[in-house]
Amino acid sequence: MLEHLQSFQAALIHEFFQLYEQYEQDQIYACALVLNEYLGFEYLAISTRRSLFSEQEDPAQYLSDHHKWSAQKWRYRSQPHQQHLNQFKRLFTDYFQQRHIFGHPLAQQRDSEQQNHLQVLLNVFQQARHALSNAYGLDLSSMVFFMQVAKQP
Repeated sequence: MLEHLQSFQAALIHEFFQLYEQYEQDQIYACALVLNEYLGFEYLAISTRRSLFSEQEDPAQYLSDHHKWSAQKWRYRSQPHQQHLNQFKRLFTDYFQQRHIFGHPLAQQRDSEQQNHLQVLLNVFQQARHALSNAYGLDLSSMVFFMQVAKQP
């Protein structure tokens, strides 16, 4: 798996940059790498200040303050059929599942191996953020980057 981390980082950069180019004008405030309970990739999502509810708009069309940090509620995400992350979904899921008893989601376990897997993903995510800033000259200081695991607060 370690031999695929550079390619994974490049895929994260590509996915984020596509979303960034499309929604930059709406003031992106957050980017999340959404994972399932087996630490498999679901999608990369962003949210913008423009998508947040304000008193002048219809609340059904915008994010409430309560859902501001819930990436599952965000509308802007990488498209499943176009994702460069798709090639890594199966690879990483298989790798993580082989190291645990089948049928038990990793997110329910609190062992050091799961933390190591999350740390690897977090490191690659942080490196991708840094590379984005350097390669494209983007000011990402006003954006929060995080990973969200299904069924975890």
